[in-house]
Amino acid sequence: MKKGHTKKYQSINLGFGAHFPSSKFRISPKLILHRFWWRDLRCELKYAWQRASRGYDNSLVWSFDESIKKLIIIGLLELAENHTGVPNFDAKGSYEDYEDLTPDEADALTESRSKAWSAVLTGLADDMYESLKFEDSQYETNQYCEEWRRSFVTESYKSDVSGYSTMKFVPAEGYTQEQYELLNNQYNERSAQIDAYKTEKEKSAMARLTELLPYLWD
Repeated sequence: MKKGHTKKYQSINLGFGAHFPSSKFRISPKLILHRFWWRDLRCELKYAWQRASRGYDNSLVWSFDESIKKLIIIGLLELAENHTGVPNFDAKGSYEDYEDLTPDEADALTESRSKAWSAVLTGLADDMYESLKFEDSQYETNQYCEEWRRSFVTESYKSDVSGYSTMKFVPAEGYTQEQYELLNNQYNERSAQIDAYKTEKEKSAMARLTELLPYLWD
């Protein structure tokens, strides 16, 4: 993938699952002494072996919808940069269109269509990215999130119905019940808008992908 594409999609990890490649595994003298570091090391070795032996690791299906979108984005960008042919994706590249052209004119037409096909593939990757980028950054995208998080604390209480202990949200110090409820409503409303936008982009990208699927060869 080109550096420009890597920079453009840097807000998401385009690796599959949580460990391909791992962005969280770090080595330091302090961590080596921590028991969780050794647990993570065993997991990393296990996942590395799974990827080497079968092409993917177990973490691929932890958020399978995200993994599928990432695979689509990577494949589309790779195909946009390195395709060896141009399909007749717009019904304007048939053999008849080349019949009366000189070799130079035919090369120019092929080059033009190759660039157009790359633009189509990149555009589809962009649409898929729009639906994916909110998976890990929805809280940051929601401008009400930070204050909403500060506006409440959780308390444990015993339910009169079930008899089990459960949790409830109560206003934090410095916030009234009315202020908490207002922030909660604002946060939920903005979250619903983000979900609707993500769903719209996802549906349009998948519909376009289905339309172009027969043309996604080398």
